[in-house]
Amino acid sequence: MTGNIISGYGAHNPIAITLRDVKKLETVLVAALEAGATEVEGIEFSVTNLRELRDRARDQAVRAAMEKATAMASATGMTVGEVTNINESTGSSSYGGRQWTNVQNVVQELASEGAITLEDGSIALGQTVVRAEVSLTARLHPGSTR
Repeated sequence: MTGNIISGYGAHNPIAITLRDVKKLETVLVAALEAGATEVEGIEFSVTNLRELRDRARDQAVRAAMEKATAMASATGMTVGEVTNINESTGSSSYGGRQWTNVQNVVQELASEGAITLEDGSIALGQTVVRAEVSLTARLHPGSTR
């Protein structure tokens, strides 16, 4: 008989675990390792209210854009008129090549209240940052002279 001789085998069986209580993370990791797991990959932390946080970040970004537009217009003796366009960037933050009357690019970030560290300091969870980037276009009108 000719051929290969099998001297062993390997198996890979990934699983995903969702924890709602981060204080249980270390207990779960230890239990998995004690049960025979040899690798732990891709631990990710997220929040359950992501949509709410994105909405808040977007609202803050729009308010900040209007404040910035008003300040810049005022510095030139102009006032901000009606907003004619608002865009939320979901990818690249490049806005080159567009000819708009007045464009404000504003990024607003909401961070969690602070980093969480488990009592013994073994796992530092860090922060989740939710980011919103908006561009708005508004008409400029002559304002009071300075």
